[in-house]
Amino acid sequence: MFPLSTRREDTWISGMSMGGFGAYRNGLKYCDTFGKVAIFAGAVHFYEYDREWVRSLGNTRGEVMNFEPLDETENTDRNPRWLIGQIEKQNQQDGTNHFPAFYITCGVDDALLGANESLARALKEAGADVIYQPRPGGHTAIFCNENLPDVFAFLNPQTKARD
Repeated sequence: MFPLSTRREDTWISGMSMGGFGAYRNGLKYCDTFGKVAIFAGAVHFYEYDREWVRSLGNTRGEVMNFEPLDETENTDRNPRWLIGQIEKQNQQDGTNHFPAFYITCGVDDALLGANESLARALKEAGADVIYQPRPGGHTAIFCNENLPDVFAFLNPQTKARD
């Protein structure tokens, strides 16, 4: 019904917070489908931060129940870092870079800043094309809205970024 492209370079995924986790995970898990991944403050702290912090302060909406037991799910496709390792192995085997391009932004006042910074660094070290832009702000919809122009410009270079 809709004239959607099936080409990888035209297929993108994006999300904020838990949607950002989904964008990380699905962009990596289905790396041959998605050409670009844009993330606003991805909730990727489950495997990046200390387990006690995750189960207490990092469990604001009860999300941990979807990942438990953390020690057992750490080496599965629930963990973006594990998926990075899988793609890295695939790249070494066939000599092709299967990583989609990433745009990652997170507010400097957001408790998830360190987790996003850590994954951005891991992606770069594994060979992914990554733009990482920490920006002023916290974990809010306002932060997301203020940074939409830059994300749209990343996804579609014909779109003008903010000045």
